[in-house]
Amino acid sequence: MNSLTLKDVKRNNYSLIYRLLYHEKKLSKQDLANRLRLSLPTVSQNLNQLESQGLVRKSGLLAGQVGRKAVAYSLCEKARVAVGVEIQRDVLLITAVDIYGRTFLRKETRCVFRDESGYYEEVGRAVLDFLAEMEVTPGAVLGIGFAVQALASADGREITYGKILYRTGMLVDELEKGIKLPCSFIHDARCAATAELWFDRKIKDAVYLSVGKHLGGALIMNRRIHQGSRGCSGAIEHMTLVRDGRDCYCGGHGCMEAYCSLEALLQGKDTLPRFFERLRAGEAEYVRRWTSFLEDLSVALNDLYAIFDVPCILGGSIAPYITKDDIDSLHERVFSRTAFPNPQPFIKISNAPADNVAVGAALPYIRRYLDSV
Repeated sequence: MNSLTLKDVKRNNYSLIYRLLYHEKKLSKQDLANRLRLSLPTVSQNLNQLESQGLVRKSGLLAGQVGRKAVAYSLCEKARVAVGVEIQRDVLLITAVDIYGRTFLRKETRCVFRDESGYYEEVGRAVLDFLAEMEVTPGAVLGIGFAVQALASADGREITYGKILYRTGMLVDELEKGIKLPCSFIHDARCAATAELWFDRKIKDAVYLSVGKHLGGALIMNRRIHQGSRGCSGAIEHMTLVRDGRDCYCGGHGCMEAYCSLEALLQGKDTLPRFFERLRAGEAEYVRRWTSFLEDLSVALNDLYAIFDVPCILGGSIAPYITKDDIDSLHERVFSRTAFPNPQPFIKISNAPADNVAVGAALPYIRRYLDSV
């Protein structure tokens, strides 16, 4: 049986103090000592070390039960940060988040996608310009996550399936070499699901469905994104909804993508605001298209409900426009199809903040850092 060394004990005390400050936000030395059952000298020594590393700061005074007020300590939120980049066809959305996952800087940069070295160099320059604006200490940036409309390897180093923008087989090295910081590719729907998990601690198991220009999905099991043996778990956009149906960009026919994405809903010069403005005004053509869309979406949701029997979270760019009446309509349609008795409401709208895809691309670096402290 291995026994703990003095070094192990010191490391554990350091970690306990950091994590308690993380969860409680602000505590005094005495609070830390009492809560962790450590001596005041041990707490003081660790706080001094954390302060010298720029991870903790004195943060005002706390009122005590008796005597003078105690000095409060809190974590330096931007001592470690991460960057997320959502890559769209003609725009880069770049966000920086602190250790609590809060966005403290965002920027949109026009950058038209093209599969050539000049584009990747342009992306690198945009990220470097963004880093220069962040005003954080050297070494604070943990890494950069690139949210892509493609499947990526488990280590984030390679695109394993790319049909929309990035090509299959592309390596993150093409972006990383100019930035000189750890970088990774992450499927955009998984980024969105990661943000959902971060900001909603009640989620345990769920199917996340991102309804945007394209459809994306992620399967959440025991508060983790399920990857599957080939890394394509949750890619529900390519489940067949209609046999020999509409063409899909994957080369197949009748995929959910072809019926439940905004590509299927919007026509001509439609935008989301324009579509929903006319829909809510009761214009017949828009009501017809929305009814057809909900019908197709309900068929897909019924299949997912039958397979997983877990909540389904509707996210993506459509989420802010979905109303309670829309959710009620989807439930009514699903329940009319379900083979099982006593169905319960299971569809909910995303609670994640704006820019959830870019934020979700940054969060894995924050999570790994917190787990390592």
